[in-house]
Amino acid sequence: MEKYPFNHAYGSLIYREENYHFRYKGVSAAEISLFHVPGEEYHFQCHIYEDNNHWIYLPQEIREFNSSNKKVFEKFGVSPCGSGLFQTKEEALQKAITVIEKILGTYENDKPKI
Repeated sequence: MEKYPFNHAYGSLIYREENYHFRYKGVSAAEISLFHVPGEEYHFQCHIYEDNNHWIYLPQEIREFNSSNKKVFEKFGVSPCGSGLFQTKEEALQKAITVIEKILGTYENDKPKI
């Protein structure tokens, strides 16, 4: 936190959270929470909604992941992003969208294709 612009006690910080809703092929599919500490980089957390019509076989443990979860990225053929931090909001959101689409494309309407 070398670039953090505020005086603060150890362990204290202020950060911004932006929430985005994602639709996959017209279906409400996920929520992406984007976090940014002033002066620092961006990271995200994703929650894929349960859906008994479109991705019924999606395991619970894959429904929630964050930008530093290399295991999920690699499982779905997406390059991990180093430390899980991004220079811009757009880079972070694009990576989240890419991973969500890979996951849902694998589990949509059928048993997993992996």
